[in-house]
Amino acid sequence: MKELTFIHLSDPHVLAPNKQLFVRGVNTETQFCHCQKVLLNTETNAAFTLISGDLIHDGDETDYRHLKKLLDDGAAKSHIPYMLALGNHDTRRSFRSVFLQEKNSNRAYYHSTTIQGIRFIVLDSMIPGKVEGTIDEEQLEWLENLLKTEAKAGTVIIMHHPPVKEHFINKEQFGQVIKNTDVIGILSGHIHRYSQFYFNSIPCFTVNSTAYGMVKINENITTTTKLTGYNIVTVKNKKLFVQPQTVTTDKPYLLSV
Repeated sequence: MKELTFIHLSDPHVLAPNKQLFVRGVNTETQFCHCQKVLLNTETNAAFTLISGDLIHDGDETDYRHLKKLLDDGAAKSHIPYMLALGNHDTRRSFRSVFLQEKNSNRAYYHSTTIQGIRFIVLDSMIPGKVEGTIDEEQLEWLENLLKTEAKAGTVIIMHHPPVKEHFINKEQFGQVIKNTDVIGILSGHIHRYSQFYFNSIPCFTVNSTAYGMVKINENITTTTKLTGYNIVTVKNKKLFVQPQTVTTDKPYLLSV
C-alpha cells in the first residue's frame, strides 16, 4: 500500500469567545488558532487531521458550535478533513447535538472508518464526571467483533486516555480484546505531552496538547508549561512512524497541586 500521513492533535479545550477564561493560564482558543495557522503553512501531505478528545473545556453546545466553526474554516482553507474523539472534559449530549445533529442522545461516541486499507477505530474512553477513563462493556463487545475481521493494512485505535494504569481503569480487559489482532498502534491524548510506550507489544503514542503542556513532578505536583504541539503520523507497511512537532515552548510557568 501507499503510505498514509495524517496530523494528530489533542486537548484543545476550546471555549466560546464570550466564555473564554484562561485555562491554566492560557487562552485556549488563541493557542488552537495558532496551531491551525502553523499547520496551514506547513507541508505535511496529510490526508486528515485527528483530534483525540477534550475538544472543549467542560462546556456546552455554544462551545461546540464555536469549535465546529474553527474546524470547518480550517478544513476549508487546508482542504484537509478532520476526525474527532471525545475526552473527559467533553459532553456527549452537546457534542452529538452540534456535530451529529442528534438531540437528547448521551451515547458513547465510537465508530470505525477505513482509509486506504487502514482501519481507524475511534473509542470513547470518557467516564462522565471522572478524570480517568475506561472502555465500557458495549464498546469492548463491539470492538472484539470488529477485530475478528482483519483490515487490509492494519488497524489504528484512537482513544483519549492512554492505556496505562494511572489513567485507564480496565486496561487488562481492553488488552485481552486487542491481543493477537491486527492493531498496529494506539493514539491518545489526555496527558498533554508526547510519549511513546508499548502495550501488549503494540506501540502507543500520546501527543502534546494544543493548549498547554503538563509535566508530572511527583505524586502531588504537576508543572504546567507553554509547550504545545502536534504529531505527524505516517502509516506504512503496517507500521506507525510518528514525528512530534513543537508549536510553542517555554519554561514552566505555573505549578498546580
